[in-house]
Amino acid sequence: MMRVYWLHVSSKLLLSKSDGIEVSYNACGVIANLMSDGPTAWTATSPSRYKVLDRMVLAISSWPLSQKRNINYRSVIVSQS
Repeated sequence: MMRVYWLHVSSKLLLSKSDGIEVSYNACGVIANLMSDGPTAWTATSPSRYKVLDRMVLAISSWPLSQKRNINYRSVIVSQS
């Protein structure tokens, strides 16, 4: 069951610049899991699935890929230089 409140929060966090890209990256991961269930599983009318997809593209496109970052993959921390 989709909770509209959490969809709005996660969607807003997609464009967060807090802590480098980590907040945005983690929000993308959560939403990507919801998206993977397909369009028929997206039961919320607001935010629309397409609006959130657009925000995901905007967020991912804004990530500075050449910048050093630490991303926590569950229990393993990967450092990229």
